[in-house]
Amino acid sequence: MDKAYTKPQEIILLEDEPYLLDLLKKELAILGHHVHDHPSCESALQMVPLKNWSNSMVMTDQSIKGGMNGLDLLAFLEKELGKERPLTIIMTGHNVDGAKEEYSFVDYVLEKPFDFHMLPQIIAESLRQS
Repeated sequence: MDKAYTKPQEIILLEDEPYLLDLLKKELAILGHHVHDHPSCESALQMVPLKNWSNSMVMTDQSIKGGMNGLDLLAFLEKELGKERPLTIIMTGHNVDGAKEEYSFVDYVLEKPFDFHMLPQIIAESLRQS
């Protein structure tokens, strides 16, 4: 794999299941990424200034609890940041076949369940697609 695609990334990770959030954070940290984890979209938006999102990768659960779900967050970032928006990965248990328009502003759709050992390849593929 090309090292240019595996360099450490700033990742804003959003997941409302504590055990999954912790597991993903640990796996991403082991891969050398700097991870900012949040249990909701609202907490992430409160804690991370909007200008800092542009230089990050956002990995979010689609069905995250709260007033805003993961897809809403990515649509918001697309609207607010336009071409300066971050690279985005959405994790979903939903069947995305035939829903391409709904995910048109998402760089990579990661369907659950997924193999944690595939994270390096998933991140590399997301970077190549951006």
